[in-house]
Amino acid sequence: MTWHYQATHRVVDGHDVYEVREVYVGIEGDDDVSWTMDAIAPFGNTKEELIECLELMLADVKKYPVLEVDA
Repeated sequence: MTWHYQATHRVVDGHDVYEVREVYVGIEGDDDVSWTMDAIAPFGNTKEELIECLELMLADVKKYPVLEVDA
């Protein structure tokens, strides 16, 4: 199993909503994909850790396509 950050898209009350979630690949097989139920926020115990988290999120959001999720 691997995981990465990924931008997700859903429609809520007729409005497009883009969020960042953790996406997990290969939990039950190579093609299996699942994601966190709720969007996630960057975090860190220090300012430097927060910056590192933001940089990882940004790199992954740029790398992977937007994932469509149900509202």
